[in-house]
Amino acid sequence: MPEYTSSEELQRHNHIGAFASDGDKKAERDVTEVERVKKVLDKHIKQHSSTRTVREEATKHQRTADYQLDLSADIVEILEKIKSELR
Repeated sequence: MPEYTSSEELQRHNHIGAFASDGDKKAERDVTEVERVKKVLDKHIKQHSSTRTVREEATKHQRTADYQLDLSADIVEILEKIKSELR
């Protein structure tokens, strides 16, 4: 017969700890959210920073390479500013 484990005991063994406050749990959750957002931002920054992908975007959207380069540079600046302001 399996041994009964109370929910309180399970919480004690939680990786956050038995005495973690709600604020600590929320802070840890926010950190992971921030990390996920930064990962997405990094992906798009990398995409718009590469000359080859900028050229591909230009042909895909039937734009001139100069226009797409300017547009991608603006996008990178905005995304980097957003990333730097994340807490």
